[in-house]
Amino acid sequence: MPANPQPNQTRRRMMIAAKLLRSALIGGILAAVVATVLMLSQRQSPHPAAPLTGEQAYGRILYNSNCAVCHEKNQLGLRPAPPDVHVIFQQGKLPSGAPATDAAVREVILKGRSPMPAFDQRLSQAEIDAILAYLHTGIH
Repeated sequence: MPANPQPNQTRRRMMIAAKLLRSALIGGILAAVVATVLMLSQRQSPHPAAPLTGEQAYGRILYNSNCAVCHEKNQLGLRPAPPDVHVIFQQGKLPSGAPATDAAVREVILKGRSPMPAFDQRLSQAEIDAILAYLHTGIH
């Protein structure tokens, strides 16, 4: 038995306090990260999370597999970067300045526009209709 048990108890209390402090610090950091993520996610989409129709949901899938590579991620490193097409119907005009109508957007999708390739051999009319329906939502 040690002659003076006080130093062991003091050391033990200090270790417990250090663990509690670390736990509180980690908890605080996690809370700050969660709060930041929530804040940013609310800022990203100005539209309420309305459920998509079946056609719009299908359009989103088609958009993500055919368009997002360039129009969102610019994985090809194109300069200038392709425009954000989610806002064309809300803005009312295409990047070329032409009115943003279904017919005009359909034509760009079908025929392409440098450097965008034509999708007339890749997408059916129904698939283009679904992409247009999705783009009309303005949702990313």
